[in-house]
Amino acid sequence: MKQTGRPSKQTKAIVQKLVEGLRMDFTVEEACAYAGIAKQTYYNWRDNDAGFLDEMESAKCYLQTVAKKVVAQRMMENPTAEFALRYLEKRQPVRYGKHRPEAKNEFENIVFSDAIVKVIE
Repeated sequence: MKQTGRPSKQTKAIVQKLVEGLRMDFTVEEACAYAGIAKQTYYNWRDNDAGFLDEMESAKCYLQTVAKKVVAQRMMENPTAEFALRYLEKRQPVRYGKHRPEAKNEFENIVFSDAIVKVIE
């Protein structure tokens, strides 16, 4: 079947620019400007191409994944109680956060697992 209408702008170079921008934590709008396409074009491609959608979603997660790896490596290489507590406060704020309604100070009612106690000691 012969394709009708205008040829698609979706080239490898444009997709690569989008991926590059999203991996640097650009917004979709910024990544589109960087790649030289309209935001609506991006959304059309996303809605009509599951492979494109998967590639863009993966690119959006890249920088956060790198940051998590750095945090995990630091905790394993140089574990400190202060860093461990900051990590837990961010990951599990209801259980370890400073702003729990029942907490009068940052260390009150914190329950540490045996593994955390060994790292702290």
